Amino acid sequence: MGEVVTLRWVDGTIALITLEDRATKNRFSAALLDGLERAFFQAETNPDTRVVMITGYENYFCCGGTKEELLLLASGQARFTDFSFYDRLLRCECPVVAAMQGHAIG
Repeated sequence: MGEVVTLRWVDGTIALITLEDRATKNRFSAALLDGLERAFFQAETNPDTRVVMITGYENYFCCGGTKEELLLLASGQARFTDFSFYDRLLRCECPVVAAMQGHAIG
């Protein structure tokens, strides 16, 4: 997985996904989105997974879109639903728990 998203197993059945894109403070950078998609894929395809827990680091859970993404949205060149992550947690086959602390924007 990418350096900004990690997946580890707790008790063999809990997929713990940690977002840690310190360069962007967990904005939806390409690296974060790619890592998030890969982590969810691995969690969902593991038959032992019972729940997925997603968390951030320190006081950053998620700080919304990057400047480039926000400019695309503001100009009408893209819509929020064009980005595959917008409903990723809802599409997960397992229950998803967000362990949030600090900033959760966007």
